Amino acid sequence: MNGKIYNEQNKSGVEIVKNGNSKGCDSTIQINLTFRPDITASITGSVTICKGKPVNIPFNITGGTTYDVVLGSTTGPDIILNNINGNYIHQMTPTASTTYVIKSVKINGL
Repeated sequence: MNGKIYNEQNKSGVEIVKNGNSKGCDSTIQINLTFRPDITASITGSVTICKGKPVNIPFNITGGTTYDVVLGSTTGPDIILNNINGNYIHQMTPTASTTYVIKSVKINGL
């Protein structure tokens, strides 16, 4: 804005736009940027799935405190996990051999 770059190193400032409003008056703009931390997420380990037997799916997620996660599989609907922590283990009982993937992760509170 006005030739000034705002980024993670320069997060705030005040800018004046000359003749910026419809009546030709100057406009003052207060800039305060917030950056979200990077999220990394993975399903850790490898497990053998036996039909009808419970299996633990361990997650490792960093970048926040608690998360909402959408877990997808090759054989069923998406699984929504809300407000889980970064070292969460989800137990399920698959009815067939499948592959699970993390489809999305959202940090709670941001």
